[in-house]
Amino acid sequence: MIKDGYELVVTIVSKGWSSTIIEASQEAGARGATVLKGRGAGLKVAALFGIPVEPEKDIILNAVPADISRQVLLAISHSAALVKPGNGIAFVLPITSIVGVFEQQDR
Repeated sequence: MIKDGYELVVTIVSKGWSSTIIEASQEAGARGATVLKGRGAGLKVAALFGIPVEPEKDIILNAVPADISRQVLLAISHSAALVKPGNGIAFVLPITSIVGVFEQQDR
C-alpha cells in the first residue's frame, strides 16, 4: 500500500557510530533503520605512510512519519553530539510516497 506523510532522516557519522544513532532514533519513535557504508571526501585527507586515507563513514537512513521526524532528528543530534564540528551531520528530506512500511496494526 502506498503511503504519504513520511520523511527521511539521513545521518552521516564516522564508522562505528551507527548503533548509537539507531538506538537514539528508536527511542524517539523510529521503527527501524538502514545503514550504508561510505567514505568521506572532505578537504583534508589523512595520510598513512604517504598513502592518502579517506575516513570511513556510516550513513543511517530512517524513514519515519513526518510528525516525529523532528524529535528523531533531535535525539540523533544529542546522541552523537552533532553540534560539535567534525562529529557528523543529520538532515531531513521529504518523501512524497513510500511503499513497504507497516504500522503495527497493518501486520
